[in-house]
Amino acid sequence: MDHFHFIILSLVLPLYIFLPTASAQLGQNCYSNTCPNVESIVRGMVINKFQQKFVNVPAILKFFHDSFVRGRNAWLALDGLDTDTKAKGAVDSEPNCQNQVSCADILAMAARDVVSLFQTTLPNVEATRTTAMEHFHFFVLSLVLPLCIFLPTASAQLRQNYYSNICPNVESIVRGAVTKKFQQTFVTAPATLRLFFHDCFVRGCDASVLIASSSGGAEKDHPDDISLAGDGFDTVIKAKAAVDSDPNCQNKVSCADILAMATRDVVSLAGGPFYAVELGRLDGRISTKASVQRQLPQPSFQLDQLNSMFASHGLTQTDVIALSGAHTIGFSHCSKFTGRIYKFSRGSPIDPTLNPSYARQLRQMCPPNVDPRIAINMDPTTPQTFDNAYFRNLQQGMGLFTSDQSLFTDTRSRDTVNLFAANNTAFQQAFITAITKLGRVGVKTGKQGEIRRDCTVVN
Repeated sequence: MDHFHFIILSLVLPLYIFLPTASAQLGQNCYSNTCPNVESIVRGMVINKFQQKFVNVPAILKFFHDSFVRGRNAWLALDGLDTDTKAKGAVDSEPNCQNQVSCADILAMAARDVVSLFQTTLPNVEATRTTAMEHFHFFVLSLVLPLCIFLPTASAQLRQNYYSNICPNVESIVRGAVTKKFQQTFVTAPATLRLFFHDCFVRGCDASVLIASSSGGAEKDHPDDISLAGDGFDTVIKAKAAVDSDPNCQNKVSCADILAMATRDVVSLAGGPFYAVELGRLDGRISTKASVQRQLPQPSFQLDQLNSMFASHGLTQTDVIALSGAHTIGFSHCSKFTGRIYKFSRGSPIDPTLNPSYARQLRQMCPPNVDPRIAINMDPTTPQTFDNAYFRNLQQGMGLFTSDQSLFTDTRSRDTVNLFAANNTAFQQAFITAITKLGRVGVKTGKQGEIRRDCTVVN
């Protein structure tokens, strides 16, 4: 028997040898009606984790091995635990899946996925493994407790109207401050929206991106964040001051929640949908430049890279496309895309997926040695309106980044782009779903965070 089949056998046999009654209740595609995307969500997160560190493969398998042999968790590799915890968080961030998928099944799928990284064929995984003690006894105690009891899903604690008894006017106060800032400069909208996205994708939606460091070692100091416009930061700071000026609200509303509300408000002010915001986040206490590395999508990304990164946060391909639609009010500096208009390849200096007329316009706006402060609208048709023109631009080869245009050039995502281009309501509904899910990523609750008195400084 080769090593691969031995690994698979070692994963499956204990379930049948020691748990004959439980195995009869397992079945492939068990979650087809309750959480149909569960396997792709878990797989995306596992791939992202694997790309960060190879040790996740043996760590996942050793996690099972130690639970089986020792019946305890003292020897577990932290990377295996982290992989399963993040997979659980990713699954529960999907509304249809929240609290529907057992930790035991997530572990089984994650084990299959790390093994499959070395094989072309993925073995089927039977589900569901009930995490009840009568079926799994001591084995489940060692397997499930570290995941489900000590590391609960924080997103489950978010809710609308969280401050109704604490600071009942918080949303109107924030909206007033954001509206005032928006009226001063339109940049408020794209700057705040981008700030929220960058915050959530690095350490979760915990306002850690707002923290300043005199030594230049905070998140905002990383090259991927250095271009975040100051108007976004200023919007949150002014909204926080407005909230704290109300005696009933002082030091009771987190900067993370204020950023989430401000993001909703700038989208609405720019012509986009107004949606309910889930609240209850705490502010993180950690912000490091190093934590940003490889956590944010790059302008050069293709669809597979986008899908993998977003899936690690429980976001689907449709979410990728809908959130990319926020570029309808976005802007970029020339350095982010000059490779597409000057040095794409030896035989073709201009990316052939670019509309030739649009490429000429970009060259005029971004000549060689252009001022690095020059900003270019990502939507050349309606740059100050949150609408579906972005998707119609993609149909015409007018996506500014490779990551934008790939949504149309890749046939797997083209149908969704075409749908959003033809139906603004469909886009807005998908955007609301996606940004709500984004707002649940890595939130801090309980003892995990605090309510900062100053959004730029840890208490």
